[in-house]
Amino acid sequence: MKVYSVSEFVQAVSSYLEVGLGSVAVQGEVTGFQLTHGKFVYFDLKDKDSRVKCFALRWEIGKELEDGMEIKVLGIPKLFQKSGQFHIRLQEVELVGAGALKQAYEKLKAKLEKEGIFDEKHKRPLPRFPQAIGLITSRDAAAYRDVLIRLKERWPYLQVKFIHTSVQGLGAAGQIIKAIRYFNENQIADVLILTRGGGSAEELQVFNDEEVVRAVFSSRLPIIVGVGHERDVSLAELAADKRASTPTNAAEIVVPHRRDVYIQINKMIETISHRTHLRVRENMHQISRVIQSIESWFKRIDEKVDYKIKLLQSVNPMNVLKRGYSISIKDGRAITDAAKLKKGDKMTTKFYKGEVESIVD
Repeated sequence: MKVYSVSEFVQAVSSYLEVGLGSVAVQGEVTGFQLTHGKFVYFDLKDKDSRVKCFALRWEIGKELEDGMEIKVLGIPKLFQKSGQFHIRLQEVELVGAGALKQAYEKLKAKLEKEGIFDEKHKRPLPRFPQAIGLITSRDAAAYRDVLIRLKERWPYLQVKFIHTSVQGLGAAGQIIKAIRYFNENQIADVLILTRGGGSAEELQVFNDEEVVRAVFSSRLPIIVGVGHERDVSLAELAADKRASTPTNAAEIVVPHRRDVYIQINKMIETISHRTHLRVRENMHQISRVIQSIESWFKRIDEKVDYKIKLLQSVNPMNVLKRGYSISIKDGRAITDAAKLKKGDKMTTKFYKGEVESIVD
């Protein structure tokens, strides 16, 4: 038989519990709540017959606890290495009871409002025509089918990237947070939808979980949150870029209806056509005024050319000869003085038609 050291034995039993049982869900009443060094949470979870110690880091709980609260916890059974004391290492906490949920809701809402988590200045516009939508919900929920049907009806030209998560109960918060991070890290969608149908305050409390709300607020992708209930608006909805009243409404918000787009396009075409016709008519008037100006300019040019032609014709020697005059030329020059001629000179006399040669005698 193997002999264990105390440390080895505690480690072995702790590992056996952790592997053998895995995560367990336990419900009971909080008692002996302690917060040490501002981050270590200790308390007992009890019922009328038994109690079990619970341990967690403060940020892992995401809720303000106090003695007397009824809660559900998700955690792993383990032993503390130093004391060997049995406990549940908490992973998630849910409140039980409408009163406790309401109190926690108002307290967390005030805290997040003070931080500016819900401020309108942080809301981003949704893409007008997304090509891919990331859908986070349960595949077993009616919300899943409602969203897909409405998306296909309104805008069937997009891709839907779906991640199945629980949307209530222990473990749901972690799954939702992981899905939001996955979409943000891989950038495979233009916008996200986180949704579920209606339910009781206890069933919907994952949408009021602090870590879920912060994951919604921190998403780099625009996100729509729609929870199908008509009572209090969830904190995740307030932190989202856009709130939808129902899953179907989320689909209506994220994409336009193709019918409306067709109508808008036709109106745009009509408007452009009308404006084009008006512009053509305006330009035709302008072109007509330009043509008239060009024609007037050419007319003035023609008149000037005609005047120059007539002027040139009036001094043309041939026109003078035509009227019965002649011109005598000697050695290539016109003879203007008979005294410059002497007997025996040769000259050519030109008429309008023909010429003669003569010798001075």
